[in-house]
Amino acid sequence: MQCFIVVNAGSSSLKLAILEEEKQLAGFSAEHLNSKESKITAFVSPSYKDTKYIANLNYEESLRQIFEIIKAEKKEVLRRITAVGHRIVHGGEHFTQAVVVDKAVMEKIDALSHLAPLYVYVDFGGVHFANMRVLPSQRTVTIQTASRL
Repeated sequence: MQCFIVVNAGSSSLKLAILEEEKQLAGFSAEHLNSKESKITAFVSPSYKDTKYIANLNYEESLRQIFEIIKAEKKEVLRRITAVGHRIVHGGEHFTQAVVVDKAVMEKIDALSHLAPLYVYVDFGGVHFANMRVLPSQRTVTIQTASRL
């Protein structure tokens, strides 16, 4: 069965879930990023919940650590991932609904970063990292402001 990853990066947190249709197979939360209270919590199965405290953990390193846990605990699921979805905070007037990511979309999102400077680069980093680590056939972004336009 096909699986997909959903990524939501906030101003100081990151959430990632692996889904199979509507069933969540694993969930991860990185909180208090870039602070001495940084932590990652992984829910990989009913019998596996773990929290690691890592001072000054940043977004890229938290994603790297999450993917290491996935490789160790859910390796078989990685082969079934067909899409990665990301929440991007602001799409300006260009994006009014979810879009498939390509180079042109990434360039437009980058050009709109001034609309939400604290968030877009964080969101952007999640898109780039997931694209490097997981290479599904389709990646989409959901634009948070799309519902407000």
